[in-house]
Amino acid sequence: MSAPGNYPIESGEPVGQTEGGVPYEHDSAYEDLPEEALTENPFDTESSRILFNAIDQLQSCDAGQDIDIPQLVIVGGQSTGKSSLLQSLVDIPFPTGQGCCTRFATRIVSRRTPPGSKNECVITIVKPDFDIKDYYSLNEHFNYDIRPNHHTFRYQSETLSAQDFLHVMKEVEEKYMGIKSGKRRGAKNFATEVLKVELSGPKRSHFSILDIPGVFATPVDVNVEEMEGVRRMVIEYLRKPQNLVICVADAGSDLANQGVFTLAAEHVQKSRLIGVFTKCDNLKESGDVSSMQHGWFVVRNRRGDEGISFDLNAAERDLFDSSPWAAIPKTRRGSRMLKKFLGDILCSRIRQEFPSLQQKVRDLLKETLAARKSLGDPRPTHHHRVQYLVDIVQKFQRAAQQALDSPGRLPSKEMRVRGIVAAKNRNFDDEMRDQGHYYEFEEKKPQKNPNVLESLPFNTEGVSDIRQEIREQIEIFRSSGLPGLLNIDVFPVLYKIQTQKWLDMATDHLHDVANDTILAATSILTLLNQEYHLCPNARDGFVEIIQDFHRSAHDKAEKLLIDYMVKEKEFPLQTTNPVFEDRIEGLRTMRIQEATRDHKKAMELWIEKKLKKDKLTTPAVMEMVDHVLTFLHYNADTRMENEVHDVLRVYYELALQSFIDFTTKRIIEDFVSSKTGPLLGLSTDYVLNLSETEVEKLAREDDSVLSKRDKYDEKIARLEQSYAIAERAWKQTTPH
Repeated sequence: MSAPGNYPIESGEPVGQTEGGVPYEHDSAYEDLPEEALTENPFDTESSRILFNAIDQLQSCDAGQDIDIPQLVIVGGQSTGKSSLLQSLVDIPFPTGQGCCTRFATRIVSRRTPPGSKNECVITIVKPDFDIKDYYSLNEHFNYDIRPNHHTFRYQSETLSAQDFLHVMKEVEEKYMGIKSGKRRGAKNFATEVLKVELSGPKRSHFSILDIPGVFATPVDVNVEEMEGVRRMVIEYLRKPQNLVICVADAGSDLANQGVFTLAAEHVQKSRLIGVFTKCDNLKESGDVSSMQHGWFVVRNRRGDEGISFDLNAAERDLFDSSPWAAIPKTRRGSRMLKKFLGDILCSRIRQEFPSLQQKVRDLLKETLAARKSLGDPRPTHHHRVQYLVDIVQKFQRAAQQALDSPGRLPSKEMRVRGIVAAKNRNFDDEMRDQGHYYEFEEKKPQKNPNVLESLPFNTEGVSDIRQEIREQIEIFRSSGLPGLLNIDVFPVLYKIQTQKWLDMATDHLHDVANDTILAATSILTLLNQEYHLCPNARDGFVEIIQDFHRSAHDKAEKLLIDYMVKEKEFPLQTTNPVFEDRIEGLRTMRIQEATRDHKKAMELWIEKKLKKDKLTTPAVMEMVDHVLTFLHYNADTRMENEVHDVLRVYYELALQSFIDFTTKRIIEDFVSSKTGPLLGLSTDYVLNLSETEVEKLAREDDSVLSKRDKYDEKIARLEQSYAIAERAWKQTTPH
């Protein structure tokens, strides 16, 4: 046997002690108590019994799937004497001997009832107290089917003899857990369900312990996947932070060869470990005994030939009170001391952890209720499905209307359509005025007449692009009229040229606004999904509907723009706006004024030059006046070019304003606020006009949602029951 110091607990630290956790103090305080004092149970007080029963009720309602419940768990390898130790701890005739194997976990719950009450034994099968996902995963790893009939088993009797217990175990294994021993295809040597044995009587004590299968190194009589399955099942129990783990070792075996201790070292904090050496009566060497003085408990097992009347406590006293066992602290010697210790730490752990357990139940219940609420109510009928869609759409409508009427109330800027569209319209207006024309209009001086006398030092400028186009078009249409007269057919041609960028710029503006609008609509839908967790069919279906509204409204708006420009180019140029003539007359006057101002300096220089030469005669002055008048009135071609330019400019500016108004007010505003647009199209009326098939497609629930809702309902029921149990127990045990 290797020394306990080889086990991963520091030498000299008693197993079961903690550092800042549950106060498992060394037991010297009751080390020398008389024997009768040890019959006292920590659960004998009323408050302790209430908490003990509350813990058992929590385990019974499967709360262990959701929260960690303090409990004792006993583990050990094959043939370590674990079953015999359980016999002495809980007084149940567990099968012992060669070939016996723990094939499923067994929870034993013992309660003391009032004097004069009857003994009672109730045996049932329950699910394990770890997460349900792990439960199903574990069965898959074992390659086991879930047996739904295990919950129907129930055995009840006033007594439980060894014969009765063997019969019960056999029935449970064969009929309810489907055990088929052997190493072959279809064999099932273990089960993941838990056998629960409840014992009560006036002479019993409050005690609870969970026995789980032991790990083994080689699959001698079991399938390989079962060996790994047992290992995983043991780990599931070991890693639960509230489980107090009792590791059982054969005192005559090397700990290094017992795999359960390796698992415990990996998955259990030292503060939760309690080491027990069994079969100590088989040790003969005193050196082996002296190596046990490191906090482990030592017990003697009942042998196969020692009947029910055998006094195990007396046998343990005889063994451990003698040398060399007496060197081990009395509080660590014998099953009686072990049970006393286990009762103390279980009671202490329950008392310490109960408040946090309560809070965990509250938090989980709140969290699960919120998750369940996010799935919505079941929708079994067409009416329920329509109502579900209407509820969503009404929320969407309110947010969509806010996007137009009071966008500042919405949480994100991409939803605030009114502000976005207003800014885009202003940008469109500026761009149309700055860049909407094909040629830049002349803003200042007209082109000078090339036939002006060179005696006037007038500067000339290059011909502008628009004047060059005007000259070319006048020349084209000159042949169909009298010389020197303007053919008015030149105006529609020049107007078409000058407005040829309008449609593309307006269409780009429409695309831009349309993208912003559908982004706002989908953002609102995303917000609703975050808050109300829409079912995937409704969420994806509504996105498609919004996109359909977007495409339809966009195509309609684009067609209106095209039709407008077709009419604008094909219809005769006409206007009743009185501003038209006023502006043209103003431009004519401005040309004369600018020409006079521009050439004032030139005339002054000419006059000064003539005066110096004494040539400023009346004929010379009259000649100068003729030249100036000729310049101001230009020649016929220049006058014609100027007139075309100014008429085209005034008409273009008036038409541009009309086009901007049409685009922003008729096209853009209709698009964003239309009852069939991407923002307001998804409405209650739309939903109410859907066919039953369309409603079914949008509102039907996936199997995953149905399954998730059922699981939430089950969990809520468990947690509500757990909450009621915990609250009731705490109120009963808390002083007022």
